[in-house]
Amino acid sequence: MTSVVNKEIKLLSIGFALIFAGFSAVQQFVTPFFSSTGQASTGF
Repeated sequence: MTSVVNKEIKLLSIGFALIFAGFSAVQQFVTPFFSSTGQASTGF
């Protein structure tokens, strides 16, 4: 039994992976910035 994954589904999964990676990268730099300014609750 073979299953075929639609091209749009592959594109959607790549898009979600890029969004997740981008959010993680931004969070990695924004959280220490707010922590160093004394506003740790403002960060993510």
